[in-house]
This record gives sequence, structure tokens and C-alpha cells, in this order.
Amino acid sequence: KNHRCFDSDVNFRWKVGYGNQVGRYAYVKDGDGRQFVLFGNFGKGTQTISVTLPSGGDWYQYDNPDAVWSGSSHSTSMSEGQFYILVSDKSMCL
Repeated sequence: KNHRCFDSDVNFRWKVGYGNQVGRYAYVKDGDGRQFVLFGNFGKGTQTISVTLPSGGDWYQYDNPDAVWSGSSHSTSMSEGQFYILVSDKSMCL
């Protein structure tokens, strides 16, 4: 289902980095205030990836709504090619 994330009033940011930076993210906020963040390890091997979510509170893994990320700053060890999609509203989860 489309949670307005592709409507014209969406705020979209994409951090692609440069050089040896391995963490990348995309951030989307729809007109209703719901948000999602996609971030991952696009480098070689396991890396510690840091992400600052656009707001505090609880964030839910899109594919596992029982996995809750609280607060806004996180660092996590990620395998090569691993990524997460976090959503601000649990109703956006699969």
C-alpha cells in the first residue's frame, strides 16, 4: 500500500557519501508526517554503520515490527550488503 511516500509533497533526502564511506541512507517523510529511513552497508566486509534518525521516539523495522529502535542515534554492525528499512508508524510495516 502507498502511504503517500510518492506524492508530490514528500520530503526526500539521500546521503550517498564519497571516498571510503560505506554507510548510505535515504530518508522520506510523507505529507501526513509518516517517515521511513533506508540505510545499509554498501562497502566490503562487516562494518559499523552509524545513522541518525530524523526524530526520536520509536522506529520499527519494516519487515519485523517487533524489532523497535528507540531514540535517534544508532550504530550497528552490518554485514556487507545488509540494509534496514525503519518506519515511524507501525501501521506501515509488512
